[in-house]
Amino acid sequence: MNPKLDWLVNVICREFNERISEQNLDESGLFFGEYHRSLEVLRRVYNTFQAHPALLCHWIDEAQIKTPLDFYEPLLKNKYGSEYVKLKDKKWFKECVAGTSELFPIYYLARLCGQEKDSKNETRKKVPVIFIDGFEKLLFRMDYGSYDEKQLGEIRQNVLRGDINLRDKGFGTSLRAALHQAKAGVILGLIRDPHSVEYALTLGNYFYMFYSDNFRHYYVKESE
Repeated sequence: MNPKLDWLVNVICREFNERISEQNLDESGLFFGEYHRSLEVLRRVYNTFQAHPALLCHWIDEAQIKTPLDFYEPLLKNKYGSEYVKLKDKKWFKECVAGTSELFPIYYLARLCGQEKDSKNETRKKVPVIFIDGFEKLLFRMDYGSYDEKQLGEIRQNVLRGDINLRDKGFGTSLRAALHQAKAGVILGLIRDPHSVEYALTLGNYFYMFYSDNFRHYYVKESE
């Protein structure tokens, strides 16, 4: 056990609990610093939050996510339980999934995952907290993964020129609008490389809708 890491985990959990009790869900956060220590902190926060009666926690393995539905389906199963089988068989849901290359269907999937404060179902009333190791890699794959090197080069040049027409697929935008901005869910993401192209085009880009300034920042030093 590391006393400094213990202290950081305790601070994060205490502050989060205070804001949850105040119904302040504007608490999405990014973790920076030495990877293995940052990952340890994120996992310990996850393990602590799992025992919280008002939270519905999800751990996302970014390497396993190839489509928006890969990301949202575990959240939907956790929230809706056995009713998810009926949900995914509905015509509108199938049409939504079939259109995940467009902004609105992705947004609607994100909205389905959010907290329902007035629900009579206790699970749906819980706050979803999504833990993501390699958040910048996930956002890049979802929003820019279909582009070839030439197209990515053009997008990077657009960013340098301050061009806000980035041609992203709307995955980050949907997370921001349907969960973070709507205060219907919380995202805690670990950044593997803040100097990477993946980070530069997503969280590190002012014109990307889910820019890093939307988050609280936590820094884990190598000496901690």
